Amino acid sequence: MPMKLLEVGMGLAMMYVLLAMVVTGLMEFWAAAWDKRSRVLTRGLARMLGNAAKSLYEHGLVKSLQIGNGPPSYIPSGTFSLALLDLVAPGAKTPDDVAKSIESGATVVDDKLKESLRPLINAAEGKMDRLRNNIEGWFNAAMDRVSGTYRRSTQAGLLVTSLAVSGLINVDSIRIGTTLMQDDALRSATVALVDQTVTSQEFSDKVHAAAAATPKEEETQHNLVDARKKLDQSLSAVWELGMPIGWSETSLAYFLKRPFVSILGMLITAIAISQGAPFWFDILSRVAGIRSTVKPKTKQKSGEDAEDLSKN
Repeated sequence: MPMKLLEVGMGLAMMYVLLAMVVTGLMEFWAAAWDKRSRVLTRGLARMLGNAAKSLYEHGLVKSLQIGNGPPSYIPSGTFSLALLDLVAPGAKTPDDVAKSIESGATVVDDKLKESLRPLINAAEGKMDRLRNNIEGWFNAAMDRVSGTYRRSTQAGLLVTSLAVSGLINVDSIRIGTTLMQDDALRSATVALVDQTVTSQEFSDKVHAAAAATPKEEETQHNLVDARKKLDQSLSAVWELGMPIGWSETSLAYFLKRPFVSILGMLITAIAISQGAPFWFDILSRVAGIRSTVKPKTKQKSGEDAEDLSKN
């Protein structure tokens, strides 16, 4: 019985890994379709620069990063520093030149930006390269906050999307767990798939790469085509498992007979897959390792018991 429970847990964890990849694919597809990363970056720069943000996007150094018609979703800190200094103090050779330019009001600098630049200029101690480094540090700190905002909004969207996926596909953890306990063939096939999956470096890379993207990374990493491809592959893997999911006639009858239990099972699924594919893949790898060490001992004990019975 303990081994059977362990294998049921492996089956559920495998299901959560695949469903979490489906959810991640949907999130990436939505982010690419709505250009979410560039929108978050635009809001972050507007808070930093005020009225100068629009002019920064029109600067040649920044505009060259644009792919398609929308604004870029990533700006290197060095590019930001050079473009900003060229906007607020074109031709400046020293921090004093920059200070004079922003105080004169001749360029696109409002009071908020002046207030931010003054301490950076003072801390440069007359050295232009130090001023550029100070501006880059300021930009990186601001982008860390932008990334945090992006991750928080993504986490909320992740939970909502997980709820939608578990409901639309009808993924009831309670029913799946019960089925795995009773169906030895399905459980064995699922465990075999797990054993094959946890040793696959390619699959591991896909799982962990899904959670690695932030607004500061390359925008070409998660374009619309790639997101759609990942989503299709993850959905195919879910259906191939052969678990009791989907809204077939049998599943609908099961739901109508046990609506509250089914809804609870879907909620469990949603909360589980919202933890992300890397979380469940790491757990799955550990559980598979435990099973591989326990299984030989179980077989050995069964053989010894059989030998004792034959002697008796």
